[in-house]
Amino acid sequence: MQTYLAIAAMAVGSYGLRAGGLWVVQSVELPPFARRALSHSAGAVFVALLTPAVLDGGWPDLAATAVAAAVALATRRLWAVVVAGTLAAALFRSLP
Repeated sequence: MQTYLAIAAMAVGSYGLRAGGLWVVQSVELPPFARRALSHSAGAVFVALLTPAVLDGGWPDLAATAVAAAVALATRRLWAVVVAGTLAAALFRSLP
């Protein structure tokens, strides 16, 4: 029973923090530099989560990431990046 109460308390606390954050952002006028910084935060979080996995994967993952980055710069099409990165990862991982 204590476990369920702890989970419920954490859920309420997590929701409260998220809802409170949304309320603060809506009720406070952010300066332009803060708005620009927040607009880039999703990309920064994605890179922070992706980098350790790529570095732990060795040269096949690094090479596949380079291929995906090159396709992203060349085409600016998400589907092309996903396809190229997936195929490159499969190809490079299959090499001895």
